[in-house]
Amino acid sequence: MKKLLGITIVAICVASTSASAWTRYGGGWSCGMVTESKNNVAYETQFQAWSMGFISAVNDMTQTTLQDAPDQYGVWQAILLHCQNNPLDDLYTATASVLGEIIRKQPR
Repeated sequence: MKKLLGITIVAICVASTSASAWTRYGGGWSCGMVTESKNNVAYETQFQAWSMGFISAVNDMTQTTLQDAPDQYGVWQAILLHCQNNPLDDLYTATASVLGEIIRKQPR
């Protein structure tokens, strides 16, 4: 049930990005900027911190405990890969998409 709730929240968040039905702080940086800044320690630290904070907040809100969760480095690499493949997306969309994939891969 928690897994379904988590997937539902992530899906709603991704779907409502353009509707601006709720307030989101940060995450609006384009994936193009994220990938171009991957060698800039200040930017990369900021982007990683935002992404890990978002994932942690969703997990906390949904009371989700991930089984065999990937470490933050693997998650960050998946977010970068999403951004490389979708440069017009933003960091929020990339992070939410990766979180959705992680949740979908959880054992039932």
